[in-house]
Amino acid sequence: IVASRNETKMKEAQDEIFEEVYLAGATKYFVSNGFKENLSFAVIVDSFLHSGSMLKFLTNSFPEKLPKNKGSEKKWIKDYVAARDKWLRGHSRKDLRNTVYRTEFFTTQLKNGNWAFGLPLTANGTKIKEN
Repeated sequence: IVASRNETKMKEAQDEIFEEVYLAGATKYFVSNGFKENLSFAVIVDSFLHSGSMLKFLTNSFPEKLPKNKGSEKKWIKDYVAARDKWLRGHSRKDLRNTVYRTEFFTTQLKNGNWAFGLPLTANGTKIKEN
């Protein structure tokens, strides 16, 4: 019983950190920069989870403007995912190079035009579908 109570507390703490640190930051970035699409939100949340933010050197590495600055949201997200993929593939750290499955997943969603980020999805070999 003690172990399950501790496990419950650990899960609650993890959920709280996720919401306060990562999800709140991603949501703020999404809203304040004029994004609207579900897939855009997923890309931004993943970047916050993986890197702690939207890394400035990546967001500045392509010319498309943010939606709030009259840029195309879809073009911006496509360019961002491509820039992030290129960075991860060329990284000196193997552990980061090994995470390209993240950008490959989003590239597939972009190619499929899944801007609603609708189910079913397959992420890194795991099928995600409605119950």
